[in-house]
Amino acid sequence: MITNQRTAQLLANNEKLQEQIAERRRAEAELAEVQRQLAQGREGERLHLAQDLHDGPVQDLYGISYRLAGLKDALRDEAVVQQFGVAQAELHRVIHTLRNISSELRPPTLAPFGLETAIRSHAERFQAVNPNLSVRLDLMPDRQRLAEAVRIALFRIYQQSLSNIVRHAQARHVTVRLAMSDEAAELEVRDDGRGFEVPARWIDLARQGHLGLIGAAERAEALGGKFKVTSAPGEGTRVWVGIPHAAGLPG
Repeated sequence: MITNQRTAQLLANNEKLQEQIAERRRAEAELAEVQRQLAQGREGERLHLAQDLHDGPVQDLYGISYRLAGLKDALRDEAVVQQFGVAQAELHRVIHTLRNISSELRPPTLAPFGLETAIRSHAERFQAVNPNLSVRLDLMPDRQRLAEAVRIALFRIYQQSLSNIVRHAQARHVTVRLAMSDEAAELEVRDDGRGFEVPARWIDLARQGHLGLIGAAERAEALGGKFKVTSAPGEGTRVWVGIPHAAGLPG
């Protein structure tokens, strides 16, 4: 009798444990879905903002620039002409800045030409803005093999990695590698900067101000990928991400 009671209790405990495991898995799946939806929403907002900038303020400023150019010949005072030229140069600088912001929000080459071309195009502009930082590219052509969600996630992680290097690393050299294995697309960004002590928990990384890395990790994990940061003081930093080819595809 006692044996039967113990067996029944064990079975009940096991059933309860299985229910708890199933509930936890459901919660994890729902959280992953929420993360994917949030990432898609953020990306959609970026695209809309880029379009609004391009079609609105940038075009308006171009119109103002053309009208001002037409007025310049009517000026007679040399000092006024000189001030006018300075103002025109400032206006062109603002237009250039807004165009760069729009390009960062929506890389024009990513959709039609693929990830490799988008990274090369961005790296060229990045190198021009940061001449003291040498960027070496080792990129395998993706030939549009990747789903749009994967291309966007990897490109944003690449962007965030370069932004972190400029802000924190004090590096002189950066290597960007894009490779394709049978299962996944892999991106690696490595620098020779000052590095940092990588904490064991993501919350500690957030407390150190490395929010961009957390966002990059969320992008990768939302698509079933893996994200790793390797660094040490004085030894530079390596960011690696691998995302399955099939991530983001229907079904």
